[in-house]
Amino acid sequence: MKWTIDYLEEEGIVLVKTSGRTEWDKQKQMCQEAFVLAQKHNTHKFLADHTDLKEGLSVFQINNMPRMFREIGVGSEDRIAILYNPSLENKFKLFQNVSKFALLNFRLFDNEEEAIAWLKSSS
Repeated sequence: MKWTIDYLEEEGIVLVKTSGRTEWDKQKQMCQEAFVLAQKHNTHKFLADHTDLKEGLSVFQINNMPRMFREIGVGSEDRIAILYNPSLENKFKLFQNVSKFALLNFRLFDNEEEAIAWLKSSS
């Protein structure tokens, strides 16, 4: 799994772009790095572009992701827009559902402009 993390100054958004096969430990490391960058820039807005990501996590791991995000420090004030690979739609929808139960604000998108508009719609 590979990733890049950037800060979009004008939008106040941390952008994470991934590729390759998802791995639990690397996923956690990537999320920690993104969260540190967000804290540095005092933002709670994230855009995760997972359109080039390949399947790798089990259903059990997906169910445990909200706990991992809480451990990193992600809270209900954080907004995370996710662009996803359509071939993994079922797993991403499962993740969105378990995140809602954990009171985390993750939302799936298939259009980058709509994702950014949603992120910018809240201060």
